Amino acid sequence: MSYNNPNRIKYQVTFDAGNNGNESWAFTGPKGKKGRIWDYGIEAITEVYTSGGSIAIGTAADPDAYGDEFPTTAAAGATADVGTHSIRSLYAETDAGFSTYMLNQDLPANTAFVMTCVDDAATGIATYFVIVDWAD
Repeated sequence: MSYNNPNRIKYQVTFDAGNNGNESWAFTGPKGKKGRIWDYGIEAITEVYTSGGSIAIGTAADPDAYGDEFPTTAAAGATADVGTHSIRSLYAETDAGFSTYMLNQDLPANTAFVMTCVDDAATGIATYFVIVDWAD
């Protein structure tokens, strides 16, 4: 298996913060294929996050095993006019910030990964996403 011609899939959910609780969604890639996280973040911001919001990619047991909590607040640059606020929209792969958030890009085959929307007293509405390249 290689990533010469990956099957790139975008997993996304619209999340309305302010409900005083984190929410998680589990996804599984194509059967028998390992994956590599390409990017994650938020887009289509319709209500700006004022405080405490973030997105993490991991497992049920370790919510940020693959991607550390990436802030989704206006102070972090996620404003309604920004478009996409993601790891790759802010950092090149050679930047320290990239490796700060992309902890382990490799996803095992036939294993669920979890996208967690962290809602620490935040308000805001946006589409949370993770893009995964699945091996060919």
